Amino acid sequence: MKREDIIATIERVNKERFDDLNGRSIISVTKIPEYVSTPFDKEGQAKACEQKGKDDPNYKYAGMTAAEIIESWDNKSAESRRYGSLADEYTEQRFEKTPEEMEIWKLDNNFDYDERLKGNCTGFDEFVNDLAQFGYEYVGREITVYGETDKGNVVIGRIDCLFQHPEQQKFLIVDWKTTDEIKTESWRDKRMKGPAYVLQDCDLSKYAIQVQTYMSDLIKTYALTDEQHIGCVIVNLRKTADGPGGKHYIIYKPKNDFSHQLIADLVDFSVNKRRLEKMIAEKERSGSVDKPAGVVA
Repeated sequence: MKREDIIATIERVNKERFDDLNGRSIISVTKIPEYVSTPFDKEGQAKACEQKGKDDPNYKYAGMTAAEIIESWDNKSAESRRYGSLADEYTEQRFEKTPEEMEIWKLDNNFDYDERLKGNCTGFDEFVNDLAQFGYEYVGREITVYGETDKGNVVIGRIDCLFQHPEQQKFLIVDWKTTDEIKTESWRDKRMKGPAYVLQDCDLSKYAIQVQTYMSDLIKTYALTDEQHIGCVIVNLRKTADGPGGKHYIIYKPKNDFSHQLIADLVDFSVNKRRLEKMIAEKERSGSVDKPAGVVA
């Protein structure tokens, strides 16, 4: 299919099936990992780091209070989000803007003096050029897609970048990450919750839920392809050339193949858990908390 036909198909289906979602339970694919993974105990971990810093003067958090440690984590997260947004902007500049507009973007974002941004963009160019050697072409960025379960719950997300191999009629979904590290295993093989118990509770599993949901959407919702003609990767853009072959990027592939049913189960589970958590919060606010289950009046 031509690039414009692919985009037109997605936009048409979005308008026909998902233009009016009143009364429907909708969840963002980025929220699903929050419901299936164990929340990070920021305060508890910060206090443990503070104590370790008192015991070990060479520890990276030595001399810092728990509050200062949390602040450093928050600043690092904010910085990663900023560079993630810049990676998306660079996609637009690379494929949809003129060279002059690209130069203005670089000036506005202090490109020549920002080594991390420069490294990320270098990694982006290297990956795209390597992909082109295999025959893949750019389709689009920030593409809004939907999925629907048999229970009527709707999942929405945006594909960072979509590529197509016209001759082989294959699609590749790419999710850009600019974090310093992507953990591929969990501590002591800790597992996710609910239907995600088959997955380790780590960064890679959280990202995999997103990209594999997009894959399922393109197959089921939009009928653009099938399981044999689509793939997905997480591309970690690096500040330095510490990737394989001295590149500024590292490719991560999901460890598990998700079935359409598993994805639907994850969506239904997350919607139901969100509903229950809201019920609990509302009862706590109103002071009408129920007695614990098993307590006889």
